[in-house]
Amino acid sequence: KVAGMLEDYAYYGLGLVELYKLTGDLARLEWARTLLEVVLTEFHDDEGGGFFETSATGEQLLLRQKSFFDAATPSGNGAVALLAQWLGRYYGRVEWEAVAGEVARQVHDHLLAAATGFGTVWQAIEFVLAQHREVAIVGPDAGRAPLEREVGRLYRPWLLVAPSAFGTGLPLFEGREATDTVRAFVCEDMVCQLPVSSPEALAAQLA
Repeated sequence: KVAGMLEDYAYYGLGLVELYKLTGDLARLEWARTLLEVVLTEFHDDEGGGFFETSATGEQLLLRQKSFFDAATPSGNGAVALLAQWLGRYYGRVEWEAVAGEVARQVHDHLLAAATGFGTVWQAIEFVLAQHREVAIVGPDAGRAPLEREVGRLYRPWLLVAPSAFGTGLPLFEGREATDTVRAFVCEDMVCQLPVSSPEALAAQLA
């Protein structure tokens, strides 16, 4: 009923990404992509970089501010940087992955001076610098469950987890469509090891 702010789109998008990881419902990820596309179109500062708190199509204000500093909740720009990084990785869109760097450059001279105020931007930077690893788990929901539990057993914050009943809809699934056996593919920069079907074999590859 009211126009959304930058953080509304970013937080909701990040929530949808997490729902996709937990359910394998690609519609969640596609909805997150739609929200990111709105952010890039209506909130981006094409001249100065970064993202405004309010939409270009919303109420006309004397000053459109940009939020970078975390309060009780993540900053809007930091949350967008994380969302764009996740979706850039999932969909193979390097221009979306570049958003995190653009956001960081906006506050590069403040990051060390007030490090605790930019936790979300720091997370985005760490995500950019982290090793690119992916796990695709393809097969029916019940069959995926033991493998998904193994993936979630340890804290791997930047591991790209892609569950799917059919193995379609994302670049990571190309050539890895569903078969009669549930399979997990552990990959690095989208180059995958041989598929495995047991939690023990998956644990060995992840290690």
